[in-house]
Amino acid sequence: MLRAESIQNSLKIDVVKESACASSVSRLHLSRDRRIRSAMIVRAIRIKKKIEMLQKTLSAKPLAKIRERAFEGAFLGVALIAMAGWAYFIILLSVKFFIWLVG
Repeated sequence: MLRAESIQNSLKIDVVKESACASSVSRLHLSRDRRIRSAMIVRAIRIKKKIEMLQKTLSAKPLAKIRERAFEGAFLGVALIAMAGWAYFIILLSVKFFIWLVG
């Protein structure tokens, strides 16, 4: 009889422990779910911000292309003027040399 009561008491204690563990596990799951949800919300906010930044850069992209082309065009223009100057200088020297040889 005593043995049966002790077994029942130990079973009751085990059941109480298991239910306590289950409730703590469910609390852990709830806190984990909350953390996951908050992380997902933060991630969604970051994605929205990235999309907004991309939209801003895409809207500013044509102006950036024009600026890049303008810089390249200015550089090309200066380079062509410099090349024409060197060509003029070399032709002028060769004409003077030819006149000096003939004269």
